[in-house]
Amino acid sequence: MLSHRHVVYIGIVFLVAGVFAMLTKAWPHGLIQDLFAALFFIAAAAVFARYFLEEDAYWWTLLPAGIFFTLAVMMLLSALNLIKPGLQSVVFFSGASLTFYCLWFTHRSMIHFIWARLLAFISAVIALGLFSRRMGWIDSSAILALLMLVTGIWLLLRNRK
Repeated sequence: MLSHRHVVYIGIVFLVAGVFAMLTKAWPHGLIQDLFAALFFIAAAAVFARYFLEEDAYWWTLLPAGIFFTLAVMMLLSALNLIKPGLQSVVFFSGASLTFYCLWFTHRSMIHFIWARLLAFISAVIALGLFSRRMGWIDSSAILALLMLVTGIWLLLRNRK
């Protein structure tokens, strides 16, 4: 059952989303629309981050908070032309990697959060592979081979006796 405070937070998110939707309808194209979208993602990230900081039982709220924040960064970078086309996926996987790493780092004493570190590593490797391919540093067919090589080395080093 949701408490009164939770309902208020959800109501605020819907209110802000409605205001942004109405304002974007007034300015259908351009920078203003992208900025409103980024502000909405930041507001949503703030709501989830507040839950995460409030109580340890809400550990899962860091995931949507991190992804919403990453989407806001992507929107701002694109709206302000600060990122080259084709690099948005690199920003997304980098943000996902940081989100999973933060989750693991804040709960690293608990063994059942090891999956977060693994997903942080996988997301970082994907971001690096996409960036390398975009920059022309590595051939597309070599990315899978490199990923398998790095995974094999990591598993061997982790399980050595």
